[in-house]
Amino acid sequence: SNDHFDMQITFRPFLYEPDPGMLSKSGDRLHITTAEQQLLTSFGKRPNQILSRDDLSAALNGRMEGLSIDVAVARLRRKLEPDPRHPVYLQTVRNRGWMLRTDTAAPKR
Repeated sequence: SNDHFDMQITFRPFLYEPDPGMLSKSGDRLHITTAEQQLLTSFGKRPNQILSRDDLSAALNGRMEGLSIDVAVARLRRKLEPDPRHPVYLQTVRNRGWMLRTDTAAPKR
């Protein structure tokens, strides 16, 4: 599998660069954990697509499973969302999973 992919994921005012796992908001770098980096990278590879718990577990090679994924999503949301109870970016799709709403997922020039 090709884990190295050269792209930027934009969901204004956020920018995520999977390599080196850097998240910034309006140019300011935010601290995210390794687990959160892995999660964002998984969503970033499939922007605007629903990923189930199983999809994410597979994408993370089993490093996270079951409810630990829910916990990681919730933690990430607290860093991203103005109101985590009404997410704009990392949305829940009822009974199916989650989706990262992005502006673009274009390779870097």
